Parts: sequence; structure tokens; C-alpha cells
Amino acid sequence: MTTTEATDELTPQQKAAAFLVALGPDTASAILSFLDEDEVESIAQEISRLGRIPAGTLEGVLEEFHNAIISEGTGMSGGIEFARQLVENWQGSRRDEIMQSLLEAAENRPFRFLTDLSPDQVVQFLVDEHPQTIALILTHLPTTFGAQILSLLPQAMQVDIALRVAHMDRTSPEMIERVEEGLRGRLGNIGTADLKGPKDGTDSLAELLNTADRTTEKLILDTLGQTDPELAERVRALMFVFEDIVQISDKDLQEVLRTIDTKQLALALKGVSEEVSDAIFRNLSERATETLREEIDFLGPVKVKEVEAAQTAIVAVIRELDEEGRIAMRPGAEGGFIE
Repeated sequence: MTTTEATDELTPQQKAAAFLVALGPDTASAILSFLDEDEVESIAQEISRLGRIPAGTLEGVLEEFHNAIISEGTGMSGGIEFARQLVENWQGSRRDEIMQSLLEAAENRPFRFLTDLSPDQVVQFLVDEHPQTIALILTHLPTTFGAQILSLLPQAMQVDIALRVAHMDRTSPEMIERVEEGLRGRLGNIGTADLKGPKDGTDSLAELLNTADRTTEKLILDTLGQTDPELAERVRALMFVFEDIVQISDKDLQEVLRTIDTKQLALALKGVSEEVSDAIFRNLSERATETLREEIDFLGPVKVKEVEAAQTAIVAVIRELDEEGRIAMRPGAEGGFIE
């Protein structure tokens, strides 16, 4: 796996967190001085969830930030201790409040002790558990970590567990505590955890599949499409939204633009971020760009639901092209090779 592929499964927030881990708490704190307090709290929470960062992933993150320095070997670790040092060195007015929030979140996060193990170890530990128990655990683990575990489970279990994640209702704190105590007992540890609040099962499954490898994603979605088409469509809708076109390579985006009507595209671009519009315009010819800009200006004020409908239609085209193998919605997630 290349360093670029190693970072494809990370969200922008996770990449930023990994980058700060690489810099160390002192240098990272200096960078935090340029962020507002909500951003500091958000990134500190993300760092606390990172756990161990593989060397290849770390190198890919550093390359993306155009940094030539990379630590080789076993990689580096984020985690609660790094996040604590980071916030301690930060001089914001809400430092104590954010520190308390960080420590409380880490202490109460269900099944957090499993993040001290590798995904392989967790799979070996959980493979004989009931699928409902595994689904419950995956919905409370960091998303990337949970996706790695889902991908490593036997294929015969993956779809069943994915369905259970999607249909997961709120689980009582007492049940969470009993399951966790049982797992801790098996590992020879002692401790309890509480449930901070409900998680939507469909959202959880979409998050897991967004960071899983392409083979796992396709297997689960294809099977869902046969057993529960409505659920499969809801998951797909959560997995890729119009704004995610910035993640598509320029080559693939050009393929998408060749299949979309100019009027529909103009409507979809009303009110989007500069990042999204730039991605579109840089992949059009000068003449096509001029035509599209004129079409956007000609539209004038439009209803939000009309814009959303146009964006939804374009996402459907993107998904169809992805299914046909003509583009990749998530570059680097194409799965393995076929001889």
C-alpha cells in the first residue's frame, strides 16, 4: 500500500489530528493558538480517539502537508495523554473546561480499552461473540478502527453485523456496562463504562463503510440491496453527498461532467462552497466554464429543494458511474486485484 492509499481512509479531521501528533505537543500547541476554542476542542477530541498511528499512514499525512520529515519504524500514537498535553500547553480561556470535557469523554467512552489492541487482536477476541454484541461494540469504537475490524471479520459475518449496526436502537447504559464488564473480565481487566447517548444505526453503518475497503463495502451494500433495498439506499445516501465531489480525482470528475446537463449542474452549484465550485470549474474547458457561469447567473434566486434535487440527481449519476467501474467515488478504496 502506498502512503497516499494509507491516508485515504482518514477524514480531514483525522489527518489534521495525526499531523499534530507528529509535531509533538509543544509545536502543536503553537498551531492551536491560531484556532478558535471550538476548533481546539474538536481536534483535541479527535486526537484522543486516534490511538496508534501506523508509520505508513503517518508518512502519507506528512506528505499531504508537504512535510519532508517522517519518523520511521513503529509509527506514533495519539490518544488521551497526547491530547491532554496539547490542551495543557494551549493558552485559550477555555483550557480548563476543554480539559475536563476531554477527560470525561475518554473515561466514559464505551469499550475504549479495546483500542489498546490491534484490529487483528480485537477480531480474534470478538470472532466468537454473538453478532449483535459485535455490532454494539463497533458502533462505539472510533470509526476508522471499527471499519478495520469489520473488514477483518469473516465475510459470512460482515453482512449480518452490518445489518445489525444499521438497525441498532439505543442500548441501555446497564446493558453496555454488562457487555463491557464481560469483555474486560475475559481480558483480565476491571472497569465499567456508561453510554453517553444514542447513536443512529444507519449513520454508524455509513461511517463504517465509508472507511472500509472497497471489497467489504461492495459486499455489504450488494447484499443489503437484495435483503433491504430501502435501507441500502439510505446508507448509500449517507455515504456520499454532493460536497464530496472534491474527493474525486480530476480525471474521474471530468468523466462525471461529460454526462451531466449544464442546466442541472448550474442549479446544483447554487450556494455551494468555493472548494466545490473550484473543483468543477478547473475540470471544464474555458468555453464550458463561461457557459456554466452564464447559466448560474441566469438562474437567479432558486428554491433550496430544487438545488438539493439537482445535487441528488448528480450524486446518483456519480454512484452509477462508480458501480460501472468508470470512476472511483473514493480513490484508493478500490479493493484488491483480480488475476
